[in-house]
Amino acid sequence: MSESKPTLLVVDDAAINVTMLVEALGKDYIVRVSTDSSSVLNSVTKDPPDMILLDIIMPGMDGFEVCRRIKDNPALRSIPIIFITALDDNTEEARGLELGAVDYITKPFNPAIVKARVRNHLELKEHRDHLEELVKQRTNDLRLVTGRLAETEEHQLKMISRELHDQIGQNLNTVGLNLAVIRSLIGDSTPDLVNSCLSDSVHIIKDTSSRIRNLMADMRSPVLDDYGLLAALRDYSERSCRYVDLKTVIKGKDVSPRPPAYIDNALYRIAQEALTNIIKHAQATEVIITLMERNGKVVLVLEDNGRGYDDEIDRQHARSRKVNGWGLITMKERAFAVGGNCRVESRSAAGTRVTVEVPL
Repeated sequence: MSESKPTLLVVDDAAINVTMLVEALGKDYIVRVSTDSSSVLNSVTKDPPDMILLDIIMPGMDGFEVCRRIKDNPALRSIPIIFITALDDNTEEARGLELGAVDYITKPFNPAIVKARVRNHLELKEHRDHLEELVKQRTNDLRLVTGRLAETEEHQLKMISRELHDQIGQNLNTVGLNLAVIRSLIGDSTPDLVNSCLSDSVHIIKDTSSRIRNLMADMRSPVLDDYGLLAALRDYSERSCRYVDLKTVIKGKDVSPRPPAYIDNALYRIAQEALTNIIKHAQATEVIITLMERNGKVVLVLEDNGRGYDDEIDRQHARSRKVNGWGLITMKERAFAVGGNCRVESRSAAGTRVTVEVPL
């Protein structure tokens, strides 16, 4: 418990109840009183108490409605509410607890019991707040670590791509040229087997070079480096959909100033994973890829018109297709690593939307 006294707000239009609660709780807590339910919301919003003791039967807005409105407000919903009421009915008690109250005490009440329950629930709230703060701190720590890992991955990918281009790629080109020279020098009198082996070798060199170029583009797109994320998305979607019946539409514009390279690359890799899932599993004929800046965030959206999913059977099938399994986990991890989030929305026969948001 903090050194300063917790603040309680007693909401009751019966003076005798207010007096008893103030006498029972005033020594250990700062007790504010409200006898008008219509002014409670303003009071709570301007100066949130640590706990609310709330009557149900009051003129105007009843306690149930007050509770509902408080719990609907994200900034206030963590405030514990204890109903203290003359309604001694299991149905009403269940209703109060379903609305989010932590306890339900019937009148006439025993001040000692009220005091004990207030103390217990405040201690629970303190422990919960402490755990939430620890989770928040650990999440921030984890986000910092994953952010550094993302930057390290970006650096490693650049090194590997450069090595593939400068060493392996050039060596393969040299071998290919040498084979072409050898084939031109040996003439037509060379046995067919030798010519066939040379031709096969040249073909293998060309195929390997092509595969390396594609691998380089998948790992670290040169278009991404030279022209930005939107151009890289357009290039990748065209290459990926070249031999499938899937129309890709690219919308939006690049963020200016351009985000750090590791963020661009994370978004590019997420788009790769999502588009691969769409091609393999969605049975879609069109996918729309949109890039934009919104509320200080770079937003990437991939939306297809495929089969989607919404019931449990479809969700199980989706997990087997990786749409809601490892593929989605990978996308979420990449988004988290750069301080963002990734969510998937889908409906059966109405397509799937993948939305990624990363703060700038």
